[in-house]
Formats: sequence, C-alpha cells, structure tokens
Amino acid sequence: SETVNHSNNAPKMVQNFDIKSIGADFVELSWDSYDEDVYFEIYRNLKDKHPCLKRNLIGVTKIINLLIPHLIAQQPIFII
Repeated sequence: SETVNHSNNAPKMVQNFDIKSIGADFVELSWDSYDEDVYFEIYRNLKDKHPCLKRNLIGVTKIINLLIPHLIAQQPIFII
C-alpha cells in the first residue's frame, strides 16, 4: 500500500522554504507554515534520498525557522 506521504492524504508541503543565513559552521532555515498545529521533523543526512531515522533526526519543532549548528566545511548535507 502507498505511504501517507505519497498519497492524496499527505500533509501539504511548506511554502517559501529558504536559507535565511549561512555561517562558517551553521545554516539557518526558514519557511511559511500553513497550520499552527503542525510540527516539523527535521532530519540531516549525508546523502540524498537516505531514510529518515531516529539517528539522523535533529529536531522536532513548531517554529518556522531553525538554526542547524555543527556543520563541517565542504561536507554536503540534505535536510529533509
């Protein structure tokens, strides 16, 4: 069966997802929320299309911006 995230019942995608600021070892992300009762799970992976698991979950938030510290220079990350 189809997972909820890939069905017509999937939650709406956020709008205006953007990089607010970048520093030597951090990135700050921002987005517009469509519902105040929605929580966002933020995952960090070193490769594109890797699964979202507890070990790469970096935050659960209701706010519409997030500062992600401890980045390593020239190491790609994928925020899901």
